[in-house]
Amino acid sequence: MTQLTKHHSSEHRIAWPALHKVGISDDLLAQFDAEHDRMAAALESADQAMTSLRGTPSAESVKDAGEAMATLRSSATEHLDHEEAELEPFLVEHAKTPEMKAMSREFGRDFKLPEAGTFFAWLQDGASSDERAGLRQNVPGPVVAIIGWVFGGKYRRTIAPAWQGQRAS
Repeated sequence: MTQLTKHHSSEHRIAWPALHKVGISDDLLAQFDAEHDRMAAALESADQAMTSLRGTPSAESVKDAGEAMATLRSSATEHLDHEEAELEPFLVEHAKTPEMKAMSREFGRDFKLPEAGTFFAWLQDGASSDERAGLRQNVPGPVVAIIGWVFGGKYRRTIAPAWQGQRAS
């Protein structure tokens, strides 16, 4: 919940203004905003369903939680896939511009160390060796290792095990 909320709130505040400056259309940003709205609604629904499940563990609350999580997964995947398809080539092409460098610095300042540790642990959880290598092209390996290991420990102990066997689907 924290990672998805941080994702869309940070993009609104930091990424959208920078991307607009370097040529991303208002129409595309509006599409992303609509996807964020659907994702936030699904996230809220999933949170309520999981709270209900914890409070009243029943067949109905299990069914409701499963449906809410499936909706959340669908909305998050739709947005993240769309964002990757539309933005990755653009970001690679414009990576050296002052606007993109400033955006990267601002994202770096936006995370506190415990959040950054959780983020780096989450980001690498289930990532391929190519994906991890791509991360290290943008963030020095020792930084990723130290922040992810030291401050990402709680994620690795409490959250990552829940995803075992779920990543491929």
